[in-house]
Amino acid sequence: GARRWLVEGGVRFEAMSGTGFAALSPRLSAKFFASDRTALTLAAGRYTQGLHSLARDDSPVRIYDTWLLSDSATAVSTAWHYVAGINRQMANNRALRIEGWYKDYRHLVEPNPQEDPAVSGDEFYPVDGRSYGADLLLRQYASPDARFSGWLSYSYAVSARRHDGVRYFPGQDRRHE
Repeated sequence: GARRWLVEGGVRFEAMSGTGFAALSPRLSAKFFASDRTALTLAAGRYTQGLHSLARDDSPVRIYDTWLLSDSATAVSTAWHYVAGINRQMANNRALRIEGWYKDYRHLVEPNPQEDPAVSGDEFYPVDGRSYGADLLLRQYASPDARFSGWLSYSYAVSARRHDGVRYFPGQDRRHE
């Protein structure tokens, strides 16, 4: 019979000199083929980022960005990502994908608007955050009998941050795309 499960996993060891950061970042995904046209997916993983932009996310005009590496004063950002979805291959070379996701962020950094250029290490302040949402993609593949090809997509997402007990919504918080 056909293989009904596809499971992939891995782990990454990450370390960054000058930060004291060292960690394992596991990842796991599973796809269950409910039929020859329908698959259910689950995935989870830990991700890290040690490169941070000094640009403000809510700035409407950004001519250039300045990037800094994590160091003893600026922590490496981490996040756990969780995704669940369904993929459905439909007739006439069409496919539908619906996914829901949740992300839990730790040690994110925001540019500090009151940083002192004479003081090293105050360029950012630490925040935690959460994001969640759902994505829908309907795709028409090119084929000899198709009159058109392309896709329609819709995303609903909420992104929130927390700093000193205050919850706020950063520039990435775009509810409807």
